Amino acid sequence: MTVMRSTSPYNITMNDTLPHPEPLDQSMSAELQHLIDTKTKPLGSFGRLESLGLQIGLVQRTLKSRIEQPAIMALLPKA
Repeated sequence: MTVMRSTSPYNITMNDTLPHPEPLDQSMSAELQHLIDTKTKPLGSFGRLESLGLQIGLVQRTLKSRIEQPAIMALLPKA
């Protein structure tokens, strides 16, 4: 990953400071989907969780993805 830097210290954007993520490698997509589809459950019964599992596998580049310390963050408006 490369980080792009601005020439002016007063004109900094998120693109200047954050690394650019690499595109997902879709080569494992079919195999991951097959693993999800062949679980002992009705096809597609987990809905959004199945597509999320596919995305996590692609991001982690593995057929056996894990989330070590899951967390939820809520951003609420001030009352």
